[in-house]
Amino acid sequence: MQGHGGKCPTGLCCSIWGWCGTTSDYCAPKNCQRQCPAQYPEGRCGWQADGKSCPTATGQCCSIWGWCGTTPDYCAPENCQSHCKLPSPPPPPPSPPPPPPALPYPQCGIKKGGGKCIKTGECCSIWGWCGTTNEYCSPGYCQKQCPGPYPEGRCGWQANGKSCPTGTGQCCSNGGWCGTTSDYCAPVNCQSQCNTTTTLTSSLKNRMRGIGSFMLNIV
Repeated sequence: MQGHGGKCPTGLCCSIWGWCGTTSDYCAPKNCQRQCPAQYPEGRCGWQADGKSCPTATGQCCSIWGWCGTTPDYCAPENCQSHCKLPSPPPPPPSPPPPPPALPYPQCGIKKGGGKCIKTGECCSIWGWCGTTNEYCSPGYCQKQCPGPYPEGRCGWQANGKSCPTGTGQCCSNGGWCGTTSDYCAPVNCQSQCNTTTTLTSSLKNRMRGIGSFMLNIV
């Protein structure tokens, strides 16, 4: 009878439905779960076959239903009663990436911590690399250690400290060029010879002209 692991009387088979009997409904291989006839069919194992083991060296597990097999239906922890395969160890963590290759050229300039080019004759380009060709040393590409004489209008650290002409009211912009507008003289744009008075005066003059024109139109 069905019960918590109960056994049938001697000579009776325990069917897969949990009842005891002697006919094929109880003792046939496909119907018997325990106390089955001594000659167990191929593939039966475990307590349903009085402790019979699965063939060795086959990698088979004995399922909780008393059959040998190799799939998760037999070997998964929740389905296996003996000869269970331990889960494979997790793969090792991936190796750390290799360090980045060394930079092919030295770096320099305001974007690279103010570094200077080491080799004589090298110019620091606006992209922060050292070299000697036009891509590094020509006026449109050089930001520091540029070759002299510097072109007209260049100034500041981009021209080795060259100043804008005195008496012109010009400011040296952050980009290393001389000029008088706010693009050169505004505090956020100016690196030296900053002349906010010139900018303010020009702005005031323009405003006064506008007021004068407005008054004339009224009259």
